[in-house]
Amino acid sequence: FVKTVAATDWLFFVNRIVDLIFVVDIASQFFLKVPVRQPGKRGTVLLKDRQRIRRMYMTSWFPIDIIGILPFDIVFLVWDGADHYSGVKILRCVRLLRLVKLVRILRSSRLILRWQSYLGASFRSQKLAKFSVVLLMSSHWMACVWGFTGLTLGANLCDANGFQIKGLEIPPEDVSWVTALYADSGSPDSPCNPWHIYSASLHWSVMTITSIGYGDISPSRNAEYLVCVLCMLAGGILWAYTIGCLCSFMSNGDPVEAEFESNSDLLNNMMQESNVDESKRQSYREFLRESRVFDSMTHFRDIASKFSPKLKGELLLCTCRSWSRAVFYLSTAPDRILMALAETMAVHFYSKDEEIHEQSLCLVEQGTVASAGRILTPG
Repeated sequence: FVKTVAATDWLFFVNRIVDLIFVVDIASQFFLKVPVRQPGKRGTVLLKDRQRIRRMYMTSWFPIDIIGILPFDIVFLVWDGADHYSGVKILRCVRLLRLVKLVRILRSSRLILRWQSYLGASFRSQKLAKFSVVLLMSSHWMACVWGFTGLTLGANLCDANGFQIKGLEIPPEDVSWVTALYADSGSPDSPCNPWHIYSASLHWSVMTITSIGYGDISPSRNAEYLVCVLCMLAGGILWAYTIGCLCSFMSNGDPVEAEFESNSDLLNNMMQESNVDESKRQSYREFLRESRVFDSMTHFRDIASKFSPKLKGELLLCTCRSWSRAVFYLSTAPDRILMALAETMAVHFYSKDEEIHEQSLCLVEQGTVASAGRILTPG
């Protein structure tokens, strides 16, 4: 879909901004520490030797990165002659090298892990965003491949002024899906408009990935059939993987809720088999439903137990700081005392009207408790 972009076009300035970002990225590669694996050892170490860093980069991604930032569109603005159309075809091929750099950036696990630690977004949201981006980018790239194939193999339907040539006799060797769709079709869209070609290609790519297949756009020659088969195989695998992962994280999005639903089904089955009194069943279901907060706190303490002693104490301190300040003899206690107290305290959950027989310090986290003629509230 590449055409000669004027120096005053907004797309020209967008390309220069992208080039600038890539130039900064290339310059930073000579100074950034890189993780490398040591032979015969597990894990990775950060390589700090700048000479080795530069040598590794110069012999790996540097040539491709340099080709990806060369301003070919500026060259074609200057070079405008009889071979203009073939030059545009060459430009389309060279622009594909930019995708290699984009894949390298997207596949940088170090950056992704840093974003995850910084943002703290739920993995459910991250997976949904990842699958959305993968589908959009796959549809876009497949549309580019399909449009590139049709424009490269097919006859040129546009004159020097960018208008469609009507009534053009197309020889069999210059037929493509583009010529079959636009030549004398009576459509208001034009093959000379890159956005019209892209819209049709994107329509075809989404149909291919989602396996809908309206059949309004189809290959017209052997090379297009081969490209179509490869795109269908890739799209089918991608769509099956996406659907499977979406179903998986939709059913396991909230572990506490999934555990509650499983326990509720098990409880109902056991009460049915054991002929539990109907008047008691509702109280058991209510207790199980209200215990979800207790389950969340239990899971949280289990996760905190996997941290180092210092981090574990700081994490548990955040959960008990609100009620610890409400106890007068703990309000001025140092944090290390509160950390030790938070680690030793156990969480209990009681049903309504249940008697509590505890001979130790008890703090109310939720609900109300009657004790010695007084009503105790949380905190």
